[in-house]
Amino acid sequence: MRSAGVTYQVPLTYRSAPLDEAADALVGTMEHSVLGTRYTYDAVADPVYVVELLRVIHEGDTEADLSRGEKSMTVEGSGIVLVSNAAGESARLVRVLDGSHVPGTRQPLGTLTGKWAEESGDQEQVLAVIR
Repeated sequence: MRSAGVTYQVPLTYRSAPLDEAADALVGTMEHSVLGTRYTYDAVADPVYVVELLRVIHEGDTEADLSRGEKSMTVEGSGIVLVSNAAGESARLVRVLDGSHVPGTRQPLGTLTGKWAEESGDQEQVLAVIR
């Protein structure tokens, strides 16, 4: 999403049933012509999204190949070396994609990077970090 020349990351998840533990993160509901009612959440409150985000960064994986057309964006995890305190790690999402809002000053354990095209040219930004 862009506003006033700034790109924002707003990941969403799409579910067939309400996610009770994420009620505060419900963005809205919609009716699908075949699937029925769908529930859309701010992805950082959805435990399935968080687990998948961590997995992609850990394994150096990429986005799911679900599109039938040309992709408008790609993502790639950096991969990380396993560490003894990995159970306590957390991912921090970068919401403002201007290159200066990457959280923390320490070297991250791993990152998720996105690439996409804009009118001003190709963009590459860190989307999430594991510290």
